[in-house]
Amino acid sequence: MKKSILLFTLFFSLPVLAHTDHSDTFFSAFYHPFSGWDHLLTMLIIGMMACFFPLRRGVLLPIIFVLSFSLAGIVASSFVISSTSMQLLNQLIWISLIGLPIVHFFMTRLSAWGIFSLTGLIGGIHGFTHGVEMSFSSGTVFLGLILATTCIHIIGFGVAQLCVQKNVWIIRAFTVSSGFLGALALIQSI
Repeated sequence: MKKSILLFTLFFSLPVLAHTDHSDTFFSAFYHPFSGWDHLLTMLIIGMMACFFPLRRGVLLPIIFVLSFSLAGIVASSFVISSTSMQLLNQLIWISLIGLPIVHFFMTRLSAWGIFSLTGLIGGIHGFTHGVEMSFSSGTVFLGLILATTCIHIIGFGVAQLCVQKNVWIIRAFTVSSGFLGALALIQSI
């Protein structure tokens, strides 16, 4: 318990700026989604949610996320925005991390197209943020982000496949914890 409290304290004593210090290389772009916990959690949850659909529909969730991420990133790469606007984009990412667990819990009550639309919106928010921060004019940066995003979705899907039969509580605990972390990060950023 003491170790958990220490890790939690260390984690939240760091600045809530997961979208800083990008260099425009394939490796930094590929590494970023794995090192930014907001990205990692969001993309894992999308992959996990895909597991709860029949395979044909489930595959659409990550595809929709990646497509909207890509389109928004390409559009945003020509924008220059203020630090206040950048803070707002980061807060939208935290809000999306809060919203994903809620969507996950109410998946059976929401239409598939509603879930797909929310996934596209969340992917667009993430893509726009990265498009503003990183040079998407470089194909290698764009490729690095897309490959890493896809890998994380696949990992989330695989973990959910392992847990869905007997240990679905692990998936629920993970998504609730992720939402809780998103809420704390949002509060810290205000």
